[in-house]
Amino acid sequence: MDVVVSCDSTGYKGKWHSSSGLQPGLSLEQVVAMNKKDFTISGFDWAYGGRVVSWEGGKLDFKNTAACFVNFGNGKITEDQYKNIKGDTEFNVSLEA
Repeated sequence: MDVVVSCDSTGYKGKWHSSSGLQPGLSLEQVVAMNKKDFTISGFDWAYGGRVVSWEGGKLDFKNTAACFVNFGNGKITEDQYKNIKGDTEFNVSLEA
């Protein structure tokens, strides 16, 4: 495995990054742009929450690269919408919520 990246709201701007360009602090939108394609992650709020399940054939696929997104809440979705992206589930990042 090349790297595990935790993307969060801390604004981390360190020098560390993977050979594919992933680094802590990137937004979901930035990682989608790097992959040049939407991808699938696991639901939040459980042991394996926020992990990339599949890069869906994008640029980051086949690079032995893993990423984990931290849900820090942005107040932009309702509790009902959040139910669709939490727990032992998978969803494509193109999902509006």
